Order: sequence, then C-alpha cells, then structure tokens
Amino acid sequence: MTPRDFFRLILKIFALLIIVNGVVPAISNIFTWFGTELYLGFIVLGLSLIFGLLAYFVIVKSDWIIDAFRLDRGYDSDYFEFGQPHEGKIIRLACILVGLYLAFESLPMIFLEAMMYFKLEVSSNLFTDFNINSEYFLLEAIIKFFFGLILVASRNQITKLFISKPKN
Repeated sequence: MTPRDFFRLILKIFALLIIVNGVVPAISNIFTWFGTELYLGFIVLGLSLIFGLLAYFVIVKSDWIIDAFRLDRGYDSDYFEFGQPHEGKIIRLACILVGLYLAFESLPMIFLEAMMYFKLEVSSNLFTDFNINSEYFLLEAIIKFFFGLILVASRNQITKLFISKPKN
C-alpha cells in the first residue's frame, strides 16, 4: 500500500466518522428545534448540511487534500507493508466497528430514556425539579441505534462508495 493509498483510506474513514458524529446528531436535532423555534431549526439544518458537505468533500476530493497537505511525501519507502490488506476490507471493518459502536453505545440510552419518558407520561408528579427532555434524547438514541445497524447491514454498498475508481 502506497502512502497515498494509506492517507486516502484514512481520510475516507475520517469522513465516515464526520457523518456518524456530525450529521446523525444534527438530524435528530432538526426535529426538536423546528418544533420550538423556527430559526434554530434552520441553523441546525444548515449545520447538518455543512457537516454533510464536509464529509462529501473529504470523500470525493481526498486526492486533492493529500496533494494540498503533501501527505504522501517524505517517507523512506514507497510502500507501507501491512500484510497485504485490501482497501475494501479495511473500510468494511471500519463500517462494522463504527456501526456496532453506535448501536451498542445508544442501546442503554434507549432503555433509560424510554423509562424516563414512561415515568413522565404516567406520573402524577410533574417532575418540576427537573428540566427533562426525554423525547429528544430518546429520538437521538433511536436514530443512532438504527444508523449503526444500517451502517453494519449496508457495509458492502458503503465500501463501493468509498473505494476510488482507478483513472485511465
């Protein structure tokens, strides 16, 4: 694997993390802010579009980023030896790890927030001491959970999007 291929792979995994940590939470915020203040909803919508465009730019223009920052220059060897890993296998593994992390990380929050939402709905006590927005956190945890499952289930299609086609 050449240094250029290595940094191309690292940038695409970074773009995947931007999507997971930037776009997914912003999407769950859009629903909440459009319900309260309209201008805040548009701000969150704009931020999610910026995160999405940043991830798209990193995926599509990874060669330009490598050239601009000269990431592939100054190495002793022209090849990195990792025991012949294929770029697609590494991206599939990254999709599985990130997807499982999202699913398992959000699962306890789903149970906790569902319990809190249930308590708020059935209780005669209005929890005036707490300012709890269980619907928001429950929605965010559910979106993260399903996004993680979708990421694991569609890892082959995502890998096809991330692997650059050789230029003739």
